[in-house]
Amino acid sequence: MDSPAPKAPQYRFGLFEVDANNGVLRRQGQRVKIQEQPLRLLIALLEQPGEIVTRESLRQRLWPENTFVEFDQSLGTAITKLRQALGDDSDNPRFVETVPKRGYRLLAPVSVIESAPAPTPEERVPTLTGTPQAGSAPTGSGRPHAENLLRWSAAVFALLAIVVGIYFYQSRKSFA
Repeated sequence: MDSPAPKAPQYRFGLFEVDANNGVLRRQGQRVKIQEQPLRLLIALLEQPGEIVTRESLRQRLWPENTFVEFDQSLGTAITKLRQALGDDSDNPRFVETVPKRGYRLLAPVSVIESAPAPTPEERVPTLTGTPQAGSAPTGSGRPHAENLLRWSAAVFALLAIVVGIYFYQSRKSFA
């Protein structure tokens, strides 16, 4: 009788949680869109927090032997997308530090979570195997930005209405 496959650990660092089993990154409970390779890269770093994860070990883990890619460019792209998803900066890193000519290091303290919340149907993604799909969605969630834009637009409209009202009130007053 086959035993069930072991569940991948769940990780927490900073405001983020990673459900490695379902391929989900969350920031304060909200799902963050991230492509497969950057997520696999993050999981590799989470498994060795504070330690240098070498470029060679990342190559072996992220791109199997029979995969032909421009490694430096592909790794650089994956790091860039990971930093975008985390809101990190390469010049002043909070999460992912570049160790020149050696690899990368996760700076944040990491804790392993016993059990992750069950993903909602829209959060379910295929397991982290195979190659990433071309034209995947951009990283990051646009929802908070849209909500802030709506609030700012309403505030600007209200301010404009007040200014126009004062102008017409003053102009009527001066003709009376």
